[in-house]
Amino acid sequence: MVLNIIDISAHVPDIAGFTALGGGILLVIGIIYLIIAGGMWNGWKIMWYIGVIVNGISLIMGLASIFVGSFVGIIPLVVDIIILFYLFRPGVKEFFGI
Repeated sequence: MVLNIIDISAHVPDIAGFTALGGGILLVIGIIYLIIAGGMWNGWKIMWYIGVIVNGISLIMGLASIFVGSFVGIIPLVVDIIILFYLFRPGVKEFFGI
């Protein structure tokens, strides 16, 4: 009886390339979030709009995931509602000059 053994080492560079690409993408996303956080900390008006847009999109995606049947999206949905509620508070809008 002959056993066919798959040589996994031939595919390791492919996996490493995808891992590096994924890590690079996450690094860029992290830097973007740091810029947004710095802008929010300093009260940049544009960052308030970006925060509302990003959380609004996330809210819609959370609702869509719940309608599909995945109840894992409930926690991010609640967090997005709290963040949007906070962003529309009068003191926060005044801080951002809105």
